[in-house]
Amino acid sequence: MIDYPTVTSKYLQDVIDCYRIGLITGSNSKFNPKGTLTRAEASVIVVKLLDKKARVESVPSSSESFKWINSNANNGAYDNESAGFYENKEYTLYKGLFPMMEIWETAQTMYKNRNLITGGKIDFTFSEKYKSFAVNYFNGEDHFKKYMNYNFNGLILPQNYVGIAVEKLQNKKGQDRSLYDNCNGWLYDITSYEVDKYNKDLKKYSYELLKLWFGKDYEQAKKIHDQYLGYALNDIEGKIGIYLVNGRQIYVVGGNGDSGDVFSFKVWAKGFITKDTMLK
Repeated sequence: MIDYPTVTSKYLQDVIDCYRIGLITGSNSKFNPKGTLTRAEASVIVVKLLDKKARVESVPSSSESFKWINSNANNGAYDNESAGFYENKEYTLYKGLFPMMEIWETAQTMYKNRNLITGGKIDFTFSEKYKSFAVNYFNGEDHFKKYMNYNFNGLILPQNYVGIAVEKLQNKKGQDRSLYDNCNGWLYDITSYEVDKYNKDLKKYSYELLKLWFGKDYEQAKKIHDQYLGYALNDIEGKIGIYLVNGRQIYVVGGNGDSGDVFSFKVWAKGFITKDTMLK
């Protein structure tokens, strides 16, 4: 469906579902969302709606879906039931689940490369309400159990985090935290408060995401990533960098600050921030 990005966002899942059950097949690999049905086309859809035998279901290939099981952690703003997070629920995540194809590609990359994360305990989270997707890294089982049983006064958080802020797509241009917001509109976030462990156990995992996000400019993005991680690893006074690489704004922090040695690498969706609108 090559014109999928032109479908109005609130109908994206409906369109995918109609394709999946064989109610609609499109024409020349297009859905043509702004077009008008002929009487013949409308009749075919009505027949398929009434007669399941007239439909041919679309079965996603292995590259178009993957299974995801939520962890049993239930904490924080985006992993509780009010945010549509359900413990140990299994999902089959399809391309059409996410409003932008690059989000799907990032989620799939996060999933299929999880074997690159070494040591510690991994907490996978998916929110139905926000379609947000995250990987939290804990030092071990004890740290993870403390996180599961924390209270407000003794807050315990993952020390390393990789996430997709899909909920920001709901904010329109001009609103705070929209994808166009050059201060708070990042779509992807890599954050570490234990940089030694990040460097040892998660860095190679993050490199796979950088390859996806920055394509031909991967080496430039990797150099920026490693430079600011190096500041944190070497306990250098905190530094901030702002870059535009392959159409994406990067806001990166590395070094020693109020929270100790910290590394943070935030990436915007491609094409939403330009040289004229980026932070200076």
